[in-house]
Amino acid sequence: MISIIIPIYQCKRNISKIMEDISKQTYQDYEVLLVDDGSTDGSAEICLEYEKKDSRIRAVINQHQGVSSTRNTGISLAKGDYIAFIDADDRIEPDYLEQLYRNVEGYDLVISTFDRWFYKNGQCTNVIKNIQLNADIDIRKNFCDYFSNLYVSTLIGIVYCKLFRSDIIRENKIMFRKDIYIGEDFIFNFEYLKQCENIRCISYVGYHYICENINSLTNKVDKEKFEYGKILFEKSVEFANDMNLTVEESKGIYNLYLRTVFKNIEQIYQLSAISLKEVKRYIMKIVEDEDTKLAVKRAKPDTKEFLLYWLVLKTKIPIIIGTFSKYRLYYKKIIGRL
Repeated sequence: MISIIIPIYQCKRNISKIMEDISKQTYQDYEVLLVDDGSTDGSAEICLEYEKKDSRIRAVINQHQGVSSTRNTGISLAKGDYIAFIDADDRIEPDYLEQLYRNVEGYDLVISTFDRWFYKNGQCTNVIKNIQLNADIDIRKNFCDYFSNLYVSTLIGIVYCKLFRSDIIRENKIMFRKDIYIGEDFIFNFEYLKQCENIRCISYVGYHYICENINSLTNKVDKEKFEYGKILFEKSVEFANDMNLTVEESKGIYNLYLRTVFKNIEQIYQLSAISLKEVKRYIMKIVEDEDTKLAVKRAKPDTKEFLLYWLVLKTKIPIIIGTFSKYRLYYKKIIGRL
């Protein structure tokens, strides 16, 4: 049996959509754990209604503690041999569970891929596909060959699009960190991968990440995101060292951090009340940070995008870095990625 864990928070209008997708699954040996994280919009009541309709569905109503605590609750209650995480505001194809289950035998983890659907005013404005990868990976033999691609594509940085073994999670007490809200999926996956012998990657695209939820943490402007990003960066470097990966084999960590730096600078320009002096101070704080310096030093840009980030950061000139960040932000708005 597969235990599907769905964190619920202020997503009343989306619950019926994802539950409809689950009801249409071609693989039906599952349970659904709808774990509400203190919603005040009526989401909890909807979860309780679904519990009444189907014995495979369990609703758990918690006080607001955050997505990590919510997922940990689901893990503690899961009865299945496997665990799949799904976000309530996303969508899945009818054969999503079947494709994952069909490929899990003999492997500790199955990773599929996903695409991003960007919405504005109820209309889909852009669809971005992720990498497609078919590979049987032995953690000790050839994981190093695939790590950077998996990292940069964020396939290691998300918990959806995967089928985890419950026994590995329980026996090793792997849980989500509750003290951070950015990169907790990465860190969960790092701890899980350390216990794996082999994993399978499939190019199947059955999960659609919907980018429109205004309550999503990824859409909030927060100057502290940089500090949380640093925690993730340092944990990523630590993981690479634990797995005996060379700088070349782990270049994805440093390349992706260059993009993260600009994402943090961009959000400053989304604040309405901030002076140019404060902007310059914030940019220099990031540029002079030891993690940023390490990323610039070790990065091995293998795309035009990462090369551009690397060249701009190497200038260390606030006006150049700030101007580039503003143009990048403007471009993302134009193509519908904000």
